[in-house]
Amino acid sequence: MKLHRTHTCEAILHILLSLSRKKSRFWCFPSQKRLCELLYEFHGVSVSRRSLNRYLDVLESEGFFRRIRRLRKGDDGRLVFGSTVYVISRKLVQYAGRWLRAIGALFERPVRRAPRAAGGGGGEILSREKALELIREAKLKLLQRGCPA
Repeated sequence: MKLHRTHTCEAILHILLSLSRKKSRFWCFPSQKRLCELLYEFHGVSVSRRSLNRYLDVLESEGFFRRIRRLRKGDDGRLVFGSTVYVISRKLVQYAGRWLRAIGALFERPVRRAPRAAGGGGGEILSREKALELIREAKLKLLQRGCPA
C-alpha cells in the first residue's frame, strides 16, 4: 500500500529527527507507543500503532531512515522484542536542512537562534499555533513559487 506523504509523515520525521538530535546522535529508539504519544502531544495527530507502522514502512522505503529490530532471549529461552532502532539517513537531514533554508529565504534572513549573550533566551519562543501559522504561510509561499512542499 502506497501512502502519500502527509502531515503525519512529516510529523513522524520531525519526531525521529528531534529525538536523535536531543542526544546528538543519528539514531534513536522510541517505542511505537511513545511515538504515538509524541505525535499526539506535539502535532495533534492521533494514529493507531497499525497506521503508524504503515507510515513508517513508507518513510523507510523512501530512504529517510533505516529500522533495526532488536531481539533478545528471555529467561524462558523465547525471543523477546526490544525497541526498534531508527537510524537517521542523510536524506532526512538534507530534507530538514532544505526546509530551514527555504523558510529563512521566505523571511529574507537565515534561520538561526539569537545568541544567548544578546539578552534573549536563545531566540523568540512562539506558541504552537503561531509556529504552525508561520509554517503554513511558508508552505503556501513555496508552493506559489513552484517549490515542492
